Amino acid sequence: MVNENDEDKKRVQELGRAEMVYNIIKARYELAWKNKCILDEKASRIIGFVGILITLYVGVSNFTLRNISKTEAINLYINIKPYDILISIFLLGVISLLCSLFIALRAYSLKNWQVNPEPNEFLNNYAANENRSEVEILGTLSRTTANDIKQNETTNDERARDITWAIRTLIFGVLLSVVFVVIAIWVNGENV
Repeated sequence: MVNENDEDKKRVQELGRAEMVYNIIKARYELAWKNKCILDEKASRIIGFVGILITLYVGVSNFTLRNISKTEAINLYINIKPYDILISIFLLGVISLLCSLFIALRAYSLKNWQVNPEPNEFLNNYAANENRSEVEILGTLSRTTANDIKQNETTNDERARDITWAIRTLIFGVLLSVVFVVIAIWVNGENV
């Protein structure tokens, strides 16, 4: 009788330990999922912001370039055509903003997200099998979830890297846009 009681206590302790391990791993999995959702939100915000910026930039550029002479040169130790400079800055700005858009789209695109165990496989191999103990099932779930976490975190790291580059190219495009506007205002002031 004492032996059975000790055995039951040991089984309850093992089950408690297995549940604790599984809950810790499950919490890490949920954190990785939360990070994925945050990265999705950042990428979608960049996409929206870049779309608005490109629209405004092209509109302002179209209006501004219409008023600038294509042939008149400014003598700054060399003859420089402001129109050519502005077109170059404009194109670099648009290219930079488009790069930001495409990089953010790549970060936002669907990636493989590991979710295991597959429900039918789990039901057939574990839940229906009466020979498997709760501790064994929790151990298997813990191992598969831990493997999934590693793969999912790698995917999140790639997405975070893409978002970082999208932000960098966005900043570069915004700076070029500001330079374009400043030069355009200066050239338009010279032509008045």
